[in-house]
This record gives sequence, C-alpha cells and structure tokens, in this order.
Amino acid sequence: MACYDGRLDIVKYLIEHGADLNITNHYNNSCLMIAAYKGAGHLSVIKTLVHAGADVNHSTKTQSTPLRAACYDGRLDIVKYLIEHGADLNITNHYNNSCLMIAAYKGAGHLSVIKTLVHAGADVNHSTKTQSTPLRAACYDGRLDIVKYLIEHGADLNITNHYNNSCLMIAAYKGAGHLSVIKTLVHAGADVNHSTKTQSTPLRAACYDGRLDIVKYLIEHGADLNITNHYNNSCLMIAAYK
Repeated sequence: MACYDGRLDIVKYLIEHGADLNITNHYNNSCLMIAAYKGAGHLSVIKTLVHAGADVNHSTKTQSTPLRAACYDGRLDIVKYLIEHGADLNITNHYNNSCLMIAAYKGAGHLSVIKTLVHAGADVNHSTKTQSTPLRAACYDGRLDIVKYLIEHGADLNITNHYNNSCLMIAAYKGAGHLSVIKTLVHAGADVNHSTKTQSTPLRAACYDGRLDIVKYLIEHGADLNITNHYNNSCLMIAAYK
C-alpha cells in the first residue's frame, strides 16, 4: 500500500524493519511494479526498492514488467532509471508486445521514451502476435513525429499484420489527420498499391472514408484505380456506395 501511494517515508521504514520486497499479489505484481505503474511522484520509491534489492525484471501474470508500466505511462525518468539498473528491453507480454510497442501505441507524449528505448537497443521491428509493429502503432494514431523517428532508425515499412495490412493501409484507413503520415511513408518508399488479404488498398480505404485529399495524393503517386477487392468492387464502387 505504501508503494501504491508513493509514501517514501513509510516504504523506507518498513524495509528497515524487515518488509519483504518480493511478496507479490494475486496478479503476481511486485512492490516495484506497483510503484512503477502508478507513475507520478514514485521515482524515489522505485530507487529505494531497487537499492534494497528489488528485481527490476520481475514479471506479472501477463508478463508485464516495471519498465513496461513506465513506458505505458510515458514516465521518461523512470524508464531511464530502470534501464540504467538492468531492466530488460526485450521482455514481451502475453500479446508479445515489447516496451517500444507500448510506448508507440500510447501516442501523445511518448516520443522521448521511444528515443530512449531505441538508443538503448530496442528492436524497432519487433512484431506482436498479430504482426503489428511500433511503426504501425504510430501510423494508426497519426503520430508523425514518431513515424519519422522510427523510419530514420530502421523501421521496416513493409511488415504487414495478420490481415496483410501495411503501415500505409493503416494510415489511410484511419482517415482524418493522417495525410502527413501517408506522405512520409510514400516518400520513404511505401508501396501505394499493396493489397490486403481482401485485396483492399490504401486508395480504396481513402475512398471508403471520403478523404479527397488522400485520394488525390495517392493517385498522383501511382495508386491503381482499377484494383478490385475480393467482391470485385472498384474504388469508384466504394466511393459511390458510401
């Protein structure tokens, strides 16, 4: 409870009087995990626990770790401290999500965390059970800053998920606010005509959402108007049907 509330004075007192750092709850959460997950104001508690011997890589029932919790909350200070004290960047949870994936998926405010993870050696192309990647997560959220950074640091534009959706498809399908992401992907070499398992394309996705700006851009950059999906529907049919 003291770790949960960030009560450093109580944490120190209890440790000095024999409190066991490694007792876990029914979710297998350690005291360190609780302190990391709560975020704001708890770095001092985390430092105290680590100094007293807490395992920085202890994982929960869902294979989450203190580092993953800090990445989820965008706590750069905690992320840096845990990495400096041996936190494993590559432990994944039950969905095979890496710490980098968690930081990218959360979107706003996490670019600094992503930079720290990549600098420390995180795999920018690690994929989840559904073959999603940090770049795909950033494209989904329309985070141009993260998209640019990941591409500059080796992210593969052409890794597809279990539906064979490319990063460009994800950016086009989401619609509003993602034209800048689409331009960045195309400029970096993304295939404008890559099709999914149902033979859908980025152009079809933009037609479905009525995004004229994206439709124009994709056509100007070589999108094929005549590719049809598994129902033999053309882009024009999709636009008319909507």
